[in-house]
Amino acid sequence: MTTTIKGPAAMHADAQFGKYTLIRQIAVGGMAEIWLAEQRGPGGFNKELVLKRILPHLAQEGQVAQMFLDEARMVAHLTHPNIGQVFELGELEGEYFIAMEFIDGLDLAQLSRALDERGSQIPVAYAVKIVSDLLEALDYAHDFVDRDGNHVGLIHRDISPQNALISNDGVVKLVDFGVAKASINTTKTESGAVKGKFAYMAPEQIEGKPLDWRADIFSIGVLFYELLSGIKPFGEDLKAVSMILSQEPPDIRTYRADVPEELARIIARALSKDREDRFANAATMQRALQTFMRTYTEVVGTRELSIMVRQLRGLDLAKPTEQLFGFEKHGVTSAGPRLTTREMPQADADERSAPGFTRTSESADVQPDAGAEPEPSKGKSVALVAGFSLLMVGLLVAFFAVGYLMISGEKDAAGDDSPPEAAAENAAPSSTWRHADGQIVAISSQPSAEIVVDGDVVGKTPFQTTLRPGTYQIELRAGDSTRRETLKITSTSSIQRFRYDL
Repeated sequence: MTTTIKGPAAMHADAQFGKYTLIRQIAVGGMAEIWLAEQRGPGGFNKELVLKRILPHLAQEGQVAQMFLDEARMVAHLTHPNIGQVFELGELEGEYFIAMEFIDGLDLAQLSRALDERGSQIPVAYAVKIVSDLLEALDYAHDFVDRDGNHVGLIHRDISPQNALISNDGVVKLVDFGVAKASINTTKTESGAVKGKFAYMAPEQIEGKPLDWRADIFSIGVLFYELLSGIKPFGEDLKAVSMILSQEPPDIRTYRADVPEELARIIARALSKDREDRFANAATMQRALQTFMRTYTEVVGTRELSIMVRQLRGLDLAKPTEQLFGFEKHGVTSAGPRLTTREMPQADADERSAPGFTRTSESADVQPDAGAEPEPSKGKSVALVAGFSLLMVGLLVAFFAVGYLMISGEKDAAGDDSPPEAAAENAAPSSTWRHADGQIVAISSQPSAEIVVDGDVVGKTPFQTTLRPGTYQIELRAGDSTRRETLKITSTSSIQRFRYDL
């Protein structure tokens, strides 16, 4: 049974709010409450979305309502894959609401908590991909021109981990332009008013000075620093206000030693107190990150982000992992077969083991019974089929005979002098070195080295596989250099990485 809401009253699950059915409350802020809702239609049509409504005790305040309308107008103009979309600005019984895109996934605060609970940190390349997509959204918003050709001059002013989300499909979204500033706003910010979250504010924003989009660049720098290290560079709340105005943050490598120097410089530049020293705009910072990634060994796209989010949320992987562009992907190694998120049944694997030769092809090896009487109705057809079968048998016998002679000749020519290294290099990985239900394990070294387990070469770095929790002994061999290592695999990390220098 559902209840229809009329006027500014408390909302509750299963209530009908106009054409939307409320499902559950997602969050309550200082100005509005946010609900997951569903729009239902004929033919089983169902669409999940988010409703944002002014809190009942503020609904009658003119300035609050005008700010709410400003947000809806701004975001409704923005159409970009990395910005949460607005579907409708509506009014019900004198009450304004916004119907927005529902992004099912994790915000960056939730992502960091999930990784921390597993004793992990986000890989550098993943963090760069996320921030690069946020910069793409900001570049679009900062430079947005409306249908009349007017530059809107939008500044987000509230960039934080809670307002940056990654969907289950690996798409990064920037949301909540509730305190954004733009030339199309009807309401004006009061002189000296500070809006946003203190720990992510630029110095000029704290001081109440006129802002440009470089304030958002500073906030992105804070978010980037925290995403990689788990530490807010200037601390929390009011302490952050003092630190932002008076002190430089510690080098990020103080907390995260594997951050390359070039990336540390990019983050430090974004955090410059003087906005003249920051990146001029979001596109410039994004290009700096893209240049950095050209020298990095790992490439991350939406597929990889999707795998990470789904694993952290305990969801099935929607897409099979696979090898793309020559880089090793999760569960795929250069020495092994392509894996999917579920093991292929053995019968299917046997049938597909040899392309172009299936079980139905085996009938060509069976000769028809010469003594059998053909059915009267088949006549010449039977004779043609029998003749064709005999011809195929003859061709197959000749083919295998020639192949056997060629292989025997090559073996005789090679003798027994083949170096053991060549045999080891071509050996298939041990079946005990890949477990379908194991943790993702990535091993890299400088220089590249063979990985030896129990005397067998299982691959060459960079190498990726899946292993069950436990302890594994390996040897890394590169030329005359050999290094023995112990890998301790736990069940608390979605990806475990091991890097060695020989």
